[in-house]
Amino acid sequence: MNTDKRALPLDELDELLLDGPNKSGTSRYPSPKRFVDWFLGLNWLFIFTVLVPTGAAAFYYGFIASDVYLSDSSFVVQSVQDQEGISSQLGSFLKSSMSSSADDDTADVEEFIQSRDALRQLEAQTDLREAYGNTKYDFVTRFGGLKWWDKSFEALFLYYSKWVVDVEPSQVSSSITEVEVRAFSPEQAALINRNLLDMGEKLVNQLNDRLQQDLVRFAQEEVDDSEKKAEAAYVALADYRNTNVIVDPDQQSSIQLGLIEKLQENLIDTRNQLAEVTRSSANNPQVPALRNQIYSLESEISAEMAKTAGAVTSLSSKASQYEKLTFERDFSEKQLTEALTFLDRSRDEAQRKELYLKRIVEPNAADYPMEPRRVRNTLAVFVLGLVTWGIISLFAAGVREHQQ
Repeated sequence: MNTDKRALPLDELDELLLDGPNKSGTSRYPSPKRFVDWFLGLNWLFIFTVLVPTGAAAFYYGFIASDVYLSDSSFVVQSVQDQEGISSQLGSFLKSSMSSSADDDTADVEEFIQSRDALRQLEAQTDLREAYGNTKYDFVTRFGGLKWWDKSFEALFLYYSKWVVDVEPSQVSSSITEVEVRAFSPEQAALINRNLLDMGEKLVNQLNDRLQQDLVRFAQEEVDDSEKKAEAAYVALADYRNTNVIVDPDQQSSIQLGLIEKLQENLIDTRNQLAEVTRSSANNPQVPALRNQIYSLESEISAEMAKTAGAVTSLSSKASQYEKLTFERDFSEKQLTEALTFLDRSRDEAQRKELYLKRIVEPNAADYPMEPRRVRNTLAVFVLGLVTWGIISLFAAGVREHQQ
C-alpha cells in the first residue's frame, strides 16, 4: 500500500486502481482499496484552485448564463459654420476654436447619456425593471439578481452605469462618440439606444436655445434701452422747442442778423438823407419826419439785437440748452444704431454657433448574442486557476524547504 500523499502521475494511476498481473496481458479488475489510496493522494490544492473554479465556470456559462445582445451606434456634435470671405489663417483659428466648443458640447451629451436624468426618461419610456430584472434571466447579470433586496432607483442607476450603457470616444476620431447598449433581447437594446440618441438630440436643441437666448438677450436689452433713451431725447427736444417757441437757434439767428443788417442799411440811408436836407435848409419840414424815422429804426435794431444776444430770452442764451438737447438726441440715435447692429451680429453669431447631432451609425438590432463569451471566459478561469495554483505551490514548497 502506497502511503505517500503526493499527486500520482497518470501512468501510475492504472497500476494503483487495478489488481491483477502487471504487464502480463491477463485480465485485471478494480481495487476499492487502491482507489481510496489514489483519492487520498490527490493534490487538493490543484482541485480547489483549478478544477473546481473551471468546472463552476463551465457549468455557469454552459447552462445558466443568459444571452446578451449588443446595440452599437455613434454620433458627432457639430456646429453650422459659414466661413465665406474669411482668410485662411483666420478661418483656421476660428475652426480650431469652434472645434473645441463642439468637443465640449459632445462631452455634455456623453455626460447626459450616463446621467440619472437620462435613466429617469428611459424609465418613463420603457419598463427597464422588467426588461432587465425578469427572473427568466440568470441571477448574475440581471438587475436585482445577486442583490434581490435592493431594487431602488440608485441600485438601478449603478446597474445602468456599469452594465447597460457604455459611452466612449471612437478610436477613429476623438470627436466621434460610440454608444453601446446591452440587453437580453436585440429589440430592447436597439430601442434603448435609439431613445438615448433622441434624448441627446433634444439636449442639443436645448443647448441651442440657451445659446441663442444668452447671445441675443443681452443685445436685445441694449436695443430696448437705447430706444428708450432716444425716445426720451426726442421728447425733451420737442418740449424745449414748444416751450421756447424755437425751431433751430442757428437758423433763426441767421434770419435775425439778416434783418438787423437790413435795418442798419435803412438807418444809414435815412441819416444821410437827414444830413442832406439839413444842409439845404434847417427848417425843412422833412427834418422832424426823418428824425422820427431814425429813432424808430434805432429802436427796432436794438429790439432785434436783444432777441439775438444779450437778453435772457435771446437766441444765444437758448442756443446752449438747445445744443445740449440736440447732442443728446444725436448721441442716442448713434447708440440705437450701434445696438441694432450688435443685435444683428449677435443673431448671426447664434446661428453660426448652432449645434446639431449627426448620427454616423444608427442603432442596430444584433442577429446573435455577443455575450457572454462562454469558451473564452471558461478558459480564462482555467488559466487564472493554473497561475494561482502555481504561485501557491511555489510558495508552499519554499516554506517546506525553509523548515527542513
